[in-house]
Amino acid sequence: MSSLVEQLPDLVSDIENALIRIGRGNVADQLREVHLERWTYDEFANVGYLYLRSPRVLNVVDQNIVGVKHGETLCPSDDLPINLDLDNHGRLTGIELLDGSSIILRLG
Repeated sequence: MSSLVEQLPDLVSDIENALIRIGRGNVADQLREVHLERWTYDEFANVGYLYLRSPRVLNVVDQNIVGVKHGETLCPSDDLPINLDLDNHGRLTGIELLDGSSIILRLG
């Protein structure tokens, strides 16, 4: 399993810049830390999804009592056809690529 920035440095740079412009530097910082676990691609819809794993480990209470679920979805820029998914602890968990073919080609 490799880091997202190793696999897709240009995408990471574009997303970081968009996040910083909207005041979400805390999410931008995570882009260089997360690992790409796997990806999916729907050729008909031309939509891909990157499943990410954060190196930030949760404590026992957050894991077992609070739990982990979807927290929010960010669209950092109108010019960048992506959505970012974060869990309820603010960790980046996935990236939806709304025009995914060019990025998926780089992975596959």
